[in-house]
Amino acid sequence: MYEFDLKLPYESQITISVKDWSLIGNKGLIGKTVIDLEDRFYSSCYAMCGLPKKYEISGYNAWRDKLFPSQILALMCRKWRLKIPDYGPDYLIVYTLEEKSKDYKFEFCEERSIVNKNDQFVTSIKTPGIDYRIVREELALTALNDWHNITGTFLVPEHLETRYLYNPDQPEFEQGKIRMWIDMFSLEDNSFMLNNQIPKPVDISPRKPKKFQLRVNIYNTEDVILDDENPLTGERSSDIYIKGYLADKVDEAQKTDTHFRSLNGDGKFNWRFIFDFEYLPAEEMIIYKQKPSKFSFYTVEKKVEPTITFECWDADLISSDDILGSLQLNLCKMIKGAKSSSFCKMSMLKKNTNNQEINLFKVKNHRGWWPFTIFDSNKSIKLSVSFRNF
Repeated sequence: MYEFDLKLPYESQITISVKDWSLIGNKGLIGKTVIDLEDRFYSSCYAMCGLPKKYEISGYNAWRDKLFPSQILALMCRKWRLKIPDYGPDYLIVYTLEEKSKDYKFEFCEERSIVNKNDQFVTSIKTPGIDYRIVREELALTALNDWHNITGTFLVPEHLETRYLYNPDQPEFEQGKIRMWIDMFSLEDNSFMLNNQIPKPVDISPRKPKKFQLRVNIYNTEDVILDDENPLTGERSSDIYIKGYLADKVDEAQKTDTHFRSLNGDGKFNWRFIFDFEYLPAEEMIIYKQKPSKFSFYTVEKKVEPTITFECWDADLISSDDILGSLQLNLCKMIKGAKSSSFCKMSMLKKNTNNQEINLFKVKNHRGWWPFTIFDSNKSIKLSVSFRNF
């Protein structure tokens, strides 16, 4: 966010440039856009600050213009040479460019909404417990948003504008787009202004993620595929271990110890995984930074879904380990685990079923049984896990 003090018409244009950052050497120009500020300042569409649809006095959508809606309405009526608007307890009359008999009335109802019926508004009974100064501003803002029906000209609404970037070396080719908005305020001390202070700028800084720690306790496995066979006795067994990683950080995967020579597919671990991460609750995303390559001097911020993946492996001494099954759970929409292994079935993972989902960021801890998906098979491996989120 940038703030500038300028004088019109001496400083009537602003140039916004986008450059390519480089650690060594000059920063090359990608593209730029030029905006005529004087044209916006003297526009009949009130292009200095966009008009929202609703008047708010607090919150993220609070009124951010220097003038209140009633002041803007009086200013626009003088500019268009209209009669001064008439305010009532809960109505407003704005006179148009046409005959005096045609007017606009705005009614403020108990539901705090503006009702329009056939361009004629009927006043309601004054409702107690309502700040009628806010009613006055809401009515004035509604009239401003309906300005095209009064004068035939639309006023500029609150919006993000998209500007095209061009490079002087190749002016015929577009070099990208930039999304932005501009607010302009007069520093002159006008007598009709009740609020002559420049409002605070809107905070557009990125949301700060919250730090969390996820503790995962691996207890038991059942019905694991017996992948190894003794060449002498023909006895089948598996050397079982569980691997787990958060989001897409496969290179930071953790694994349990190995349960050797499981003859019935059961494995006992009592092993704990600990994952530290940063989470954005508003977006339900895990955020982390990493280098695009080993030789990069900078890091890139990535946002990924808050998922945890478990893999069941069979350890081999000579050949590479064999993966037996996998399970992926979303921490925000986690399928509720079965209370015992006998109720743990593959139907739990189907979306069309009535299985209950939980949000681990609200529940904080949960324990149950979940089925692994086995590749090229309709069977399942059962895993007993408990989660605790701090």
